[in-house]
Amino acid sequence: MPAETQVVELVTSGRLALHSRGAVFLTASGPAGGATTRIAHGHDGTCVFRTDNRCSIHTQAGAAALPAACRHYPRVILRDDAGTRVSLSHYCPTAASLLVSNCGLRVMTAPPGLVVEEPVEGLDARSALPPLIHPGMLADIDGYCAWEAGCVAALERHGDATRALSVIGLATERLRRWTPAAGSLVDAVARAFVTAEQTPGRPVPYASAGRQIVGTLATSAPRVAEKPCEPLTAAEERTISNYLAARVFGNWLCYQGRGLRTIVAWLHACHDVVRAFAGSQPIATLDIVSAIRSADFLMMHTIDSQAFADAAVSIERERLT
Repeated sequence: MPAETQVVELVTSGRLALHSRGAVFLTASGPAGGATTRIAHGHDGTCVFRTDNRCSIHTQAGAAALPAACRHYPRVILRDDAGTRVSLSHYCPTAASLLVSNCGLRVMTAPPGLVVEEPVEGLDARSALPPLIHPGMLADIDGYCAWEAGCVAALERHGDATRALSVIGLATERLRRWTPAAGSLVDAVARAFVTAEQTPGRPVPYASAGRQIVGTLATSAPRVAEKPCEPLTAAEERTISNYLAARVFGNWLCYQGRGLRTIVAWLHACHDVVRAFAGSQPIATLDIVSAIRSADFLMMHTIDSQAFADAAVSIERERLT
């Protein structure tokens, strides 16, 4: 963790009471031969500022004094002309535990505890062109937000990720045929999801492409067995659906990729990786939250999302019948 100026000043000025008796900062070679200062770890591998499961910087100096990564974690932030969207990394155990809920999914204004004061770090797409529906066709920001909301609604409605992903994929394929001459994109999104709900469930042909890309980008990716893992309970399926809703909201791939199929492939990959981690556990002691934490560490903290988007270009260009 880089030791930013405000952290170094807190320590050197004596304004921060420390319990660690060892080194607080370490100096290492940085890019172009420069030196970087980093926060040290204690003998047990935890941050030297961690005391009694609490952060000394946060407790004594407030959130504004935290290093940028600590101020933001577990937030994942996308800023564009629709506003600032905040989702969470579910590698965080507290965030992951919130997925075990049947209270319904909705997009809401972030409470004060989730709001980060400037400077806000994340993907900043303000004033950028809107996301692509497919190569050669831009969405408008309202239309894209309607598609994102339609995905969340499908996951909420079904509570079964397999069926919801089928609806999302079929609606996306229908939407790819839209042109401005057909009227409002928002209206087209609504019609696409209604039609998809009335269509017998089947995966899109590129459903497995996402996990194949993940397998090439991360050596730590779990092997997804050819046969499905043991059937999960309705509550476990609902938890996975909640997780996928969090992953579609504020997804950076809408600006990094070349169309909506890229995000659909990403969602399939997230689903497959969760089930792979779940399948690696004994069914009698299966912990779906643990599987999601492992999956999100891989998908959000190991995989380069831009590399995933680049690898998914062939999916966007493929003609499907």
